Amino acid sequence: MQTVAQQTPYTFPTADNDTHPTGLYFLCAAVGAERFSFFLLSSVLVLYLNEHVGLSAAQAVQSFGLFLCVSYLAPLIGGRLCDGNFGSLQTALYGALIQGLGYAALLGDSVAVLPLVMLLLALGSGFFKAGSQSLMANLYTAQHPLRARGFSHLYVAINVAALAAPIVGGVVQKCSSWVAVFAIASLAAMASVGVLMLGRQSLAVAARRMPDFATQSVVGTPPVPLCRLSLLLLAGVVFTAGAVQSHSSLLLWVRDKTDRSIGGAEVPVAWFAAAPSALVLLIAPLLAMVFARLQRVQREPSVFRKIMLGFVVSCLAAVPMWIASMLSAGGQRTSVLWVLLCLAMLATSELLVLALAPSELTRLAPTTRRGRWLSYWFVAQAIGNLLGGWLHF
Repeated sequence: MQTVAQQTPYTFPTADNDTHPTGLYFLCAAVGAERFSFFLLSSVLVLYLNEHVGLSAAQAVQSFGLFLCVSYLAPLIGGRLCDGNFGSLQTALYGALIQGLGYAALLGDSVAVLPLVMLLLALGSGFFKAGSQSLMANLYTAQHPLRARGFSHLYVAINVAALAAPIVGGVVQKCSSWVAVFAIASLAAMASVGVLMLGRQSLAVAARRMPDFATQSVVGTPPVPLCRLSLLLLAGVVFTAGAVQSHSSLLLWVRDKTDRSIGGAEVPVAWFAAAPSALVLLIAPLLAMVFARLQRVQREPSVFRKIMLGFVVSCLAAVPMWIASMLSAGGQRTSVLWVLLCLAMLATSELLVLALAPSELTRLAPTTRRGRWLSYWFVAQAIGNLLGGWLHF
């Protein structure tokens, strides 16, 4: 049977096969700004709730966990908005705008409205996640050779924001006030809105749900590959359950069971919270070089196989900590290199799973359901975060 692609020659208007679409750069800038605002809040939220609002340490941690859970479940709504009349661009715009207004509301320092503000921030984050990832998916055809690399570029932008935000938040809070931190977060979120507006024309094609003639036939949508979808979501759950340890149990391990002294000075525990993003930025070009060399000899694995490789690496990341726990059985402190090795493996897995899975999901998804399929991915991460609170290294 003849397919639509065979009947209708179609050239995707956003990019040639050897170039990235212009909209990618606007999207990276917008996502970087929005993620900076989100990570800025996340890096100080527990301290703010404990030291300023007056919640106990346990209550602050529970509130933070609830906030993260809602922010990862909100894309369920955002995904439907992307697939509906709103569209991807509008969903992302409203998500960033809601966050900008939410951070601005925190400037009033009112405890009474804090729960409502946090709910709005979580919803805004979820809407933006769904909208921006859906835009990213629509910038490329399903078979575009640079599709996976485009998602990787976006993920590098996210990690630059994740690395910079805690540093800026810590310095600003120490030298100024909580109000200054929230003001910067609000400005960053509004900058994201501005960038999306500036790039509106470049993102216009991605904002529309265009049929992908390479993957659709005349008789309808191809059958949904449920087995592959399940494996992708499982990889997301397992990776996230391990990755969440980098901001919880691994930090406690570093504090209590490692030797952090270098030349007579002790490395602050908080610095290890920035290590995951720093390692991602260091390992990303190395992985790119490896896959480029494999591509030259026509042995580069498919995107799905890369994700499955990352899945295996995330499972093996527990091995260094198992060895470290054996070495510390007598009560002696172990080298921080064991923790850094674990974090390096999680960073490698992050680049293979978290950066590439949205690309594969949206490639497999029916064109009119890409937003919803992306929302399933964020739900998998929410489950992983929940499991990560129960299971730890």
